[in-house]
Amino acid sequence: MSLKYNAALGLCLTSASVLASLFFAPEADASHLSSRAFSIKADGSSTAGEPWPDGKVTWCLNGRYNDNTRKKVLQIANDAWQLWEDALDGKSSLEFKPADDDNPLCGEVSDADTEAGMLHIRLLKGKNAFSSVGHTDEEGSKEMKFSLAEDYGGMDPVVNFAHELGHVFGLVHEHQRPSAWGSDGGASLLKLNCENLADYDIAAAQGLNMDVLCRDHWAASQKGFSALDFLPLAEADEDGIVEAGAFDWDSIMLYNSHAGAKQVGGTFQPTLVKKDGSEIGINKKPSKGDAAAVIKLYPK
Repeated sequence: MSLKYNAALGLCLTSASVLASLFFAPEADASHLSSRAFSIKADGSSTAGEPWPDGKVTWCLNGRYNDNTRKKVLQIANDAWQLWEDALDGKSSLEFKPADDDNPLCGEVSDADTEAGMLHIRLLKGKNAFSSVGHTDEEGSKEMKFSLAEDYGGMDPVVNFAHELGHVFGLVHEHQRPSAWGSDGGASLLKLNCENLADYDIAAAQGLNMDVLCRDHWAASQKGFSALDFLPLAEADEDGIVEAGAFDWDSIMLYNSHAGAKQVGGTFQPTLVKKDGSEIGINKKPSKGDAAAVIKLYPK
């Protein structure tokens, strides 16, 4: 089934949304980089989204915010983009910039000022974030919702923003690659301790079929259950979300083992883990694989 793709970090996503992922080391010619990723197609044929026209992403801050908040968002956005610039090493045409260097409020600028329309960033009060995947012409579809909190996701607003940028550029969650769960006949690499998700007990108390919700992405998405952010995207192929290369354990789009977790006695319980039960740490910058994927989407 065809879905509007939204990519979440930690615990989020609304009913008809889905997620995405990823990151890779530069060589003299970008075409020699190992192509590995879970992403939209470079030719623009994915129904989930397409690369941004001419590789230009212009963003504005949607809402009423004071000077301190605007400056904080600008700094976080610039620092997160710097992580990507360092990883891309000048080998991509991609650009990410605010609509105005000093006052990037959406009310002060117009989508008409940019050919592709702008990415609207809205701040959340909770501890989550999500973004549309790639570019679409649909009005209101190019957005990022982001929390400035420090104690969720990558435990750093800059890392969390960089993760969301991966989605904006066209990448999907690395851990939601179907092959990582054995769909291609290979060994499963991951395991989800579903009972440790923060909203598991609430969903169970509602009498929902947790066995199904913990295994099936579509079922979880219909109930707004957070397992939808973790489970493999079985329908990805229909929407032009494609896998390439080996699984990337270094991807910034890979959830760590405490993402979306409940606490017991003040300790976060492990959610997504490796098949052997060992935990996945926080990846704080785009990997070589992530960079290679973005370079493929936005070649120089």
